[in-house]
Amino acid sequence: MKFEDCSISALKPGFLLAHSLKTKNLNFKKGRSLSELDIQNLKKEEFEFLTVAILEQDDVHEDQAAAFLSDAINASHLDIAAPFTGRVNIVAKHSGIFTLSVDDVINFNMIDEGITIATLPNHSFVQSKQLVATIKIIPFAVSQTKLNEAINHLNKGQLQLNVFQQKNVTLIQTNLPSVKPSVLDKTTRTLQNRLDQLSAQMIDEERIPHQVDHVKQALENISDQTDLIILTGASAITDKRDIIPTAIISAGGSIQQYGMPVDPGNLLLLGSYKDKPVIAMPGCARSPKLNGFDWVLQRVCADIPINERDMASMSIGGLLKEIPSRPAPRHQNEQKYSSGKAAKFGIILLAAGQSRRMGKDNKLLTQYNNKALLDHALECIHETNIDDLIVVTGHAPEEISNILSKYKLSIIHNPDYETGIASSLKTGISNLPRDCDAVMICLSDMPLLKAHDLELIMASFSKEDNREICIPTFEGKRGNPVLIGNRFFPEIMELSGDIGAKPVISAYPDFVCEVPMPTDAILVDTDTPEALRDLHTR
Repeated sequence: MKFEDCSISALKPGFLLAHSLKTKNLNFKKGRSLSELDIQNLKKEEFEFLTVAILEQDDVHEDQAAAFLSDAINASHLDIAAPFTGRVNIVAKHSGIFTLSVDDVINFNMIDEGITIATLPNHSFVQSKQLVATIKIIPFAVSQTKLNEAINHLNKGQLQLNVFQQKNVTLIQTNLPSVKPSVLDKTTRTLQNRLDQLSAQMIDEERIPHQVDHVKQALENISDQTDLIILTGASAITDKRDIIPTAIISAGGSIQQYGMPVDPGNLLLLGSYKDKPVIAMPGCARSPKLNGFDWVLQRVCADIPINERDMASMSIGGLLKEIPSRPAPRHQNEQKYSSGKAAKFGIILLAAGQSRRMGKDNKLLTQYNNKALLDHALECIHETNIDDLIVVTGHAPEEISNILSKYKLSIIHNPDYETGIASSLKTGISNLPRDCDAVMICLSDMPLLKAHDLELIMASFSKEDNREICIPTFEGKRGNPVLIGNRFFPEIMELSGDIGAKPVISAYPDFVCEVPMPTDAILVDTDTPEALRDLHTR
């Protein structure tokens, strides 16, 4: 790839803008691949030269390179987002433990400085839809040779999500006269809160005297339905010959390891009884604060084996006490194992209009390829990884009720639909969940759209990079649907009349991200009988 100052007259489609460009009429981001229409518009401005990047023979554009890498990722239980500006985000489909081959990831990042992957730490607890890794092509293009090497490297499957396995847990607590019942009650509640996050459930609890024979008997009486045994002693285990480990051995069980290099959490014991894992909790685990017991419990619930070296490796990062870099108390209702959840999107499908331009027919029921236009829209949306779908109805809602009943969605009726589209937008936005980061506004008469188109638009959204209004384009022309961040919801709620979100979009050009699309599907709607006839001839 080479950079040069190019005269406006010498510009060619496919040249990349080296710097962002903003005029009264244009707002192009750096890295934009110039189209023929872009070049025509640039010639109308008062520019003589522009700095552009020109791809050479071995170069692969950042988006294409990111797409090749995303196709090469071999990882179950992980969603690979559509590439955008050279980036591919990798998101957890379920809650679990994210693991990786540390050496392989390091070696991948050493292939070429422009091809990178950043991940969460190995063995991170993650929740559904949380970002676990991101691949980023740093320059506008990279070498095909280096890209091929990176693709081959990704086929090894270095990234994995180990999903929690719905364990049945039995808790055995030992007791001494000096221990208050409220302490045991708190231990039960705290453990149950932990299990709730790990898809596990407590099926039994027993409270017994702190004596070898009682612990042994409790183990021997364990239900066959139990998958995991958790023991907690009235007195901390101080040695492998203490009461709890002695009882485990006496009952025919085994001790795998006593003690771990994590603080708090040192006095943990890991063993087994009748092929069921046994964890003897350290005293600190009575508290909801993060400690070594959490790390062991998480791995056991995700069926990740723990050997002596695994336990020793927990020492790196195992200092969990409140230190300057970790100052905030981790109360029970605030406990988070990790952060970085992916943006949560809602979709509003507008289905309230009166179809006046279509004539006497209800546009939403109009057939294309033996299927109603509304069916096309709903099927497209449901193939995406959406969080919430709201369909706003208005005119003749009973006519489309049979179609809507086939899908998982929320139906909100707009009694003011005759006032125009603004009222439907406001109806939809006012019914979105409070934690919705952005909403995609979809029309019901665009049957050529595919789920991949919507995913490309969602993949472009980023609050950190001010990409909060994402508009699809084809050959420089803007289309639908549009994705709008929640910071603009209050202003949308002030709109009125037969007008969409254009006034808000026009007011915030610095937050607009144009998303080039592979086809003109974003431009094709079906408002009139003529448009429908044209559609059938494609």
